[in-house]
Amino acid sequence: DTRILIVDPETRRPCAGERIGEIWIAGTTVAPGYWSAGSIVVDERFAATLAADATEPGAPGRWLRSGDLGFVRDGQLFVTGRIKDLLIVRGENYYPQDFEWAVQDRHEALRPNAAAAIVVDDGVGERLVFMTEVYPERLGDPRALIAALRAELGAVGVQPATILLLGPRAVAKTSSGKVQRGRMKARFLAGEIEALARWDVDADLRKIDAEALAALRASRGPQRLLAVDRLLAALIAAKLGADDEVGATAPLIELGLDSLAMVELGEQLSLALGVRVELASLAAPRSRAELVAVLAALEPPEDHDDADAAPVFTPAPADRLAPFPLHGIQRAYWVGRAGGVLGGVSCHSYHEFDGVDLDLPRLERAWQRLIARHDALRLVVDEDGLQRVLDPESAPAYAIAVDDLRELGDGAREAWLEQLRRRMSHRVLPAERWPLFEIRALRLDERRTRLCFSLDLLIADGSSLALLFAEWRRAYAAPERALPALPDFGFRDCVLHEAALQRSPAYAEALAWWQEQRPEIAGAPALPLARAPEELTRPRFVRRRQVIPARRWAALGEHARRHGLTPTMVVAAAFVEILEAWSGAQPFLLNLTSFRRPPVDPRVDAIVGDFTTMAFLRCDRAEPGAFDALAR
Repeated sequence: DTRILIVDPETRRPCAGERIGEIWIAGTTVAPGYWSAGSIVVDERFAATLAADATEPGAPGRWLRSGDLGFVRDGQLFVTGRIKDLLIVRGENYYPQDFEWAVQDRHEALRPNAAAAIVVDDGVGERLVFMTEVYPERLGDPRALIAALRAELGAVGVQPATILLLGPRAVAKTSSGKVQRGRMKARFLAGEIEALARWDVDADLRKIDAEALAALRASRGPQRLLAVDRLLAALIAAKLGADDEVGATAPLIELGLDSLAMVELGEQLSLALGVRVELASLAAPRSRAELVAVLAALEPPEDHDDADAAPVFTPAPADRLAPFPLHGIQRAYWVGRAGGVLGGVSCHSYHEFDGVDLDLPRLERAWQRLIARHDALRLVVDEDGLQRVLDPESAPAYAIAVDDLRELGDGAREAWLEQLRRRMSHRVLPAERWPLFEIRALRLDERRTRLCFSLDLLIADGSSLALLFAEWRRAYAAPERALPALPDFGFRDCVLHEAALQRSPAYAEALAWWQEQRPEIAGAPALPLARAPEELTRPRFVRRRQVIPARRWAALGEHARRHGLTPTMVVAAAFVEILEAWSGAQPFLLNLTSFRRPPVDPRVDAIVGDFTTMAFLRCDRAEPGAFDALAR
């Protein structure tokens, strides 16, 4: 009488069709818990229930969450892997075996069943790290093997960021011979792995010599064209994990650069060339050769009045604790905290993480290191609208609050968690009072702890949050190791530099142009409303989620690339078409959020702060046109 159900592990609803989900099991063959020290230890994995609004096949009951992923086809169960081993790279799901098995028998130096594929977050995005044991006596030139591994791994769909060639018995395994990927990831993050050879993709301008940058910026004519071409080829190669010789005539999108890679490429080119490279220059299906001509034409004029020159970035580390103005979107967030129509809310980032055998004092000490390290985590905004950084020497210590839920039943625990979730995700923390974040640890059972993390985006944007999480993991995994050195400037210096730019003649000219366009600027989409905004007393924001099957998404991506588009462009265009249908096809504006750091220094990516900016997209199709034209 054993029953099998494939369930979405996040929503706890049964999966439709042949979609992959977590395997849940019910019946008399399922034990009530673990047997330990003469008694049964029960945790929620042995007493799982479906979501309250889910339709349950057969009689309602309790299920065992196996932790395995699989699907059912023609009455047969297919197991595809473990949830904890799932790798997510830029929204795409992969299994470690996708990469580990792809390289089997590809080289005589590779040892069998001795590879580990993991994903790490370096603060910019997810990066694939591949580690494999080799026979040293068969290795020969490691560069040849690394080149072969890069080609095989790239064929799976993800370019590796790091490849490590290890000696025999370097990959951690269980007593039964299973690869311990979690342990290998912890060792990698802690810097404890000694490799025979290592390769890292290098899309970082820190590797470009300062004199070479100066020479590039000073170059003119044919020399500049050649220098820009070499730079662009190197940057594209680094993004793709390919050799420097990248096709000069193929459109960049067809080479495999997605929307996020295009944004990163634009920022790196801006830093290298010393001029702003707009995303529109990269969005069209240009080839490298076409783009080189566009970039070379962006050279600053040789003769210019000093009064028209852009302000020089001048950090003032000695003034880091002095008050300074809010950045553009910061000001909007601060005003939105007040009352009024759709007001009284703060922009939050809320996350929950489950950990096993978590050392909370150690985790707390790791977070304290980040508080002392990053000025943004000690920011407050005074009533006059100026922000300031608290002195790390005088800032109070932060303690992670702990709630013990081990004695609660399933229903009571879930109700308690939902109440906490609603409070933490919409809490308006006093901007003038530190801290502007909240962390709570919930004891679920004897081994598992759930971490609830809420941060006010007034002090850090999405890319900064990714950086914080990456450094927090690193500080927890290896508390004795130093974190990478920070630059000698901070968020305050970047904000003041942007303010100086707004006093420049170029900014005044751009502002005048926009003011001329103002009568023609459209408003928001005229969507039908269930209630008038002024009737809402306490607005709440809800995340809507829809999952596209992996095979359909892959097919969509391939179809998009054939038309010179990225999947993101296709989804955005579909969203616009839906808004058009519901707003009477009237012209409207959409605001597109990005975390665009000023191109003042290659090390600006190491700074935590709210660098959020908005781009406005006018959506107006007087006549129906082709979908690909709209997406472009």
